[in-house]
Amino acid sequence: MPESTPSYRDVDCASTLRDCIAHLRLEDAKARDVAPAFAPETQRSLTAHDSVHVIFACDTSDRGEAIAHAWMLLGTDVTHRQLLNVTGARDHTRIVREIGVPRRLSALLSALPAIFDAALRARRMTHRWSWNGYEAWLDKPLTEIRAAHGVILPVRRR
Repeated sequence: MPESTPSYRDVDCASTLRDCIAHLRLEDAKARDVAPAFAPETQRSLTAHDSVHVIFACDTSDRGEAIAHAWMLLGTDVTHRQLLNVTGARDHTRIVREIGVPRRLSALLSALPAIFDAALRARRMTHRWSWNGYEAWLDKPLTEIRAAHGVILPVRRR
């Protein structure tokens, strides 16, 4: 598999959620040329967020982050309070400041068609992804997780 094609983005990926999250983090660290360090209180939310990237096959580009955030709102059971805890965390606000408003806005605008598609696909899911329950799925293959929740990924062009 070429390095530019993470397996978690493949429809038929049989790797476990745990392995895919590790792969996502490795690829993200390479792309940013840094291994991000986060406060311990942020780790659980970060892993829940990374599970959204993996389950819904979103990369970690700025555009991919915008799509993952849409999936987080539309395809999971995350609560408003949990979102506030994540977005209010020091680590999150630091990253948002580094990215800047123009770049975030550009990513959001370029992601709008995919966000609209995510909204349609989220409505067809049989069960929302559990923000707090990801640990029970860590050692399950992605194909099983996606099937259990009715996640249908768009066809990806290579």
